[in-house]
Amino acid sequence: MLYYAVQFNDEKIIKYVIWYNGEKDGIVCKNGKLLFFDSVKLLKEFCSDEKILLSNTDEPPVIYDLGYLKNWLRSPDNDFDCSEMLDLWNIIADALKNTESDFIGDCEDEDIDSLYDKLFYGCNLPSYNTSDKKYIPEWTNEEIELLQKVLSQYKTFWPFF
Repeated sequence: MLYYAVQFNDEKIIKYVIWYNGEKDGIVCKNGKLLFFDSVKLLKEFCSDEKILLSNTDEPPVIYDLGYLKNWLRSPDNDFDCSEMLDLWNIIADALKNTESDFIGDCEDEDIDSLYDKLFYGCNLPSYNTSDKKYIPEWTNEEIELLQKVLSQYKTFWPFF
């Protein structure tokens, strides 16, 4: 299991969590709640006490911009960065794995699977898009509403409103 310091930015609020990957990915929780830290120093002290070895101690934490998400959710439209939204989708899924909340983005649903795929291919990763043509997805109102519903679930783990 590998552990990493991760930063969540929410406009003026900055909190840190410990994200892990291995057979399954997730965020360190206690009693079904994510452990948030006010600083990297406090996060590292916790890791030291709990014998958790961070893999990114010499690097800045990975940053997830919940402020970007909040702004988009206030006025959802089809003008967004697929990579940013896919990263947010994935970290929300990881955040909810050890909590008491189910993530609708993980349910077996054809529309949700299609939406995820569209976001993924909209990232135009060189290993998947080997053509010279960039894929720019066109979004329906229904897809935007579904994306809004999926990504709004960050509110189930983010208590800093």
